[in-house]
Amino acid sequence: MHFNVCYYHGIRHCLERGLDHFEPGAGGEHKKARGFDPTLTRSVHWLADGRMRRAIEGFLQREREAIRAFVERQP
Repeated sequence: MHFNVCYYHGIRHCLERGLDHFEPGAGGEHKKARGFDPTLTRSVHWLADGRMRRAIEGFLQREREAIRAFVERQP
């Protein structure tokens, strides 16, 4: 159901209207298997609680590096 709603319906919509581009949004490696090229996206969030911000800073840095490396490896 997820892929029908998020991908296939959007692709069909574009084909029916003669649109030549469909952007499936942010996501992971599963999009490559469905024929989409990975692209970098940006997201901006602000966490008011400094403790929470510090708790996830390391994870976010590692995640950014892993995503960038994945995208750069693609042909």
